[in-house]
Amino acid sequence: MEKVTKKHIDLFMSREVMVELGISTSKCREDDLSYYLNGYVIERFLHEQPEISEYVKLYSKSIGLEKLGCLAAHGDDESGKWIYEDQGEEKLVQDWINEQDGKYSALLLCVCNPSGLEIESKKSLVLAPNYTFGTVVQMQEGGQIDLYVPKKGYIDSYLFDEEIKELGDKLK
Repeated sequence: MEKVTKKHIDLFMSREVMVELGISTSKCREDDLSYYLNGYVIERFLHEQPEISEYVKLYSKSIGLEKLGCLAAHGDDESGKWIYEDQGEEKLVQDWINEQDGKYSALLLCVCNPSGLEIESKKSLVLAPNYTFGTVVQMQEGGQIDLYVPKKGYIDSYLFDEEIKELGDKLK
């Protein structure tokens, strides 16, 4: 797993995804990942869904953390558990969340979730796909990014405005 830090985001990318994207695994440079982060991850998770972006900004202020964490890896499910692969080893997505929880305001999971399995966190927001996630698939079929809020659970998209107002009021 490679970790690349940009101003506002730490990207944890599996070797398999790096190879797939044509990024050198021997020396991963920050600028190699600009398109992936800005043109794909940030666009898909935040810019295409301005309500989620607004919620993340407010939530970040409320907990005093500004940075985002992102996991980019191939994922699947095994025996009802959401897994990702790194260097041929299967790992639990929930374990990665547990390790990063509280270090970042939000965790973005660029990991296929074909069975729509759920996760949880105690401090960080989690933005996760509820479908098979990938550039081609998401462009053709759409899919949805779910928002998990600690102590609240998953927030339905029709409640975003209400949740944003509530969080904004708490910050006043």
